[in-house]
Amino acid sequence: MTNVQLANGDANTTVDNFNNAWTPTNTNTNVPRVGNNSNREISSRFVEDGSYIRLKNVALGYNVPSELLSKFRLERLRLSVSAQNLLTITDYSGLDPEASYFGGGSVNNAKRNTIRGFDFGNYPTSRTVTFSLNATF
Repeated sequence: MTNVQLANGDANTTVDNFNNAWTPTNTNTNVPRVGNNSNREISSRFVEDGSYIRLKNVALGYNVPSELLSKFRLERLRLSVSAQNLLTITDYSGLDPEASYFGGGSVNNAKRNTIRGFDFGNYPTSRTVTFSLNATF
């Protein structure tokens, strides 16, 4: 749905759509003309493979051996790092292949299955990395 919005030419568009849009001098293109044409018809032109592989959660921890800690007057020391959404491999052109648009207008589509899987201006899943240090004196 984001591509439908950006390719119809009645609002914002991408540089790629603008530069490759149909004009009387550029007729060898599959990008519709830019302008207020409200060309919002749904077609297979906007359907793409959303398959992906994602490294969703990773956690690593290390307990420093006690013989190394005695010179620092520590009983225990644990170092750890965790990461969420660290890597996504996909050919999907949108921001997040896991996106799904719910709602819109006056109809509550969240209870229906009519627009699940439509990517319409969704934010991508955030990538987070957390480091921690746990020390016992």
